[in-house]
Amino acid sequence: MRFFLSLALILLSFSSCSRHIDRDDLVVCENIRHANNERLEHEGFYTINAGYSYPSTICTIKGSYGTKNHRFSTLKEAHDFFHHFVKEYLKPFNDDQYIRPYLHNYPLTADNLELTILFLDSDGGIMPRPSIASIRLIKGNVYYDIYDRSSKTYSPVRKEPFTPSPQ
Repeated sequence: MRFFLSLALILLSFSSCSRHIDRDDLVVCENIRHANNERLEHEGFYTINAGYSYPSTICTIKGSYGTKNHRFSTLKEAHDFFHHFVKEYLKPFNDDQYIRPYLHNYPLTADNLELTILFLDSDGGIMPRPSIASIRLIKGNVYYDIYDRSSKTYSPVRKEPFTPSPQ
């Protein structure tokens, strides 16, 4: 039950994109996002929610994912994993020539993403402390959280600005 409650809260924090899209920019973005999500599915992630912020041009790409395949007990491991994840997540958007005219900022950076990854145990429950339970990227800041099953609460462990790793 707590898992579904957590998912519901995450879903409410994202504006989702409906399947009926009639704007060319969103069609292009949705195609890239769909291909990205299929790639992530093969890597053991499932999509919880996805969407966009697009007042006139696409400003923010949003997504939340869950995985049972990755677990981290140290911040260094989580940091390294997440930086690689963000780099790979952005690549298809920045490589696609058709989306560029529709982007508010090109190339997209971590400032244009709102991502959440939930780390799950083998039963689908949120990984309890001391493991990292979630990593969130919001407005260029990365938040690492642990989860206390007894109190059913997340606690932040660290907040840091996202800085891209050198190429």
